Amino acid sequence: MQINLNQIEIPPGQYLRLHGIDWQTFEKFLAETGDERHSRVLYDSGILELMAPSPVHEKSKSIFGRLVEAFFEEIDIENQAGGSTTFKNEEMEKGIEPDECFYFGEHAMALCWEESGIPDLAIEADKTSSSLKKLQSYKMFGVSEVWIYDVNVNKGDLKIYNGTSLVKESLYVPNQALDKIKESVQAIKEGKSNNAVKRKFRKWVREMDAKVNLKAQVEEKLDKVVPTNERRC
Repeated sequence: MQINLNQIEIPPGQYLRLHGIDWQTFEKFLAETGDERHSRVLYDSGILELMAPSPVHEKSKSIFGRLVEAFFEEIDIENQAGGSTTFKNEEMEKGIEPDECFYFGEHAMALCWEESGIPDLAIEADKTSSSLKKLQSYKMFGVSEVWIYDVNVNKGDLKIYNGTSLVKESLYVPNQALDKIKESVQAIKEGKSNNAVKRKFRKWVREMDAKVNLKAQVEEKLDKVVPTNERRC
């Protein structure tokens, strides 16, 4: 009996790893499931992993993403969210979907609306399995930075990676702002009003920008990141 991949149902918070899946089968699965699919995919040289996000996972990544957007809006630097866009490359035999991803500055402005492009930042909300195995794929695709947010830790541990290297400072967001984002996510997780926390966060960004010029700090960071041709429209 033959079982189609789109017949597989995975409980929220669980994942399934399948071996011996060729590229054509992977492409067919993506085409047949389309926008109706609720699982995230990771394809690496014949191994297909499907993960069904839990409510905690989805809420965490969504809140994190909205705060990143709010930060860049308040300091008036262009940003564009890419959500869980599928990035794939047949030659590399790799396919990956971040929980959230972003394009910043001139890269966000140059990006064609219809095209995905390679994002500057990918965010992973890690609950049921380690996202570390995705780092090599992100590096090969040319994603400059990956944040892995551990939703299992009470205080919301966040690790920053440039390629596969763990670093102490983001290429895009000053540490004080990143700490405030983590603090705001944790406040919402603990039951604080979503809207109230976001308003407070935006107010903090405006006041901090007036004190230490966060915008100038971010612009300096963006100037140091050299975009590749693959990341342009």
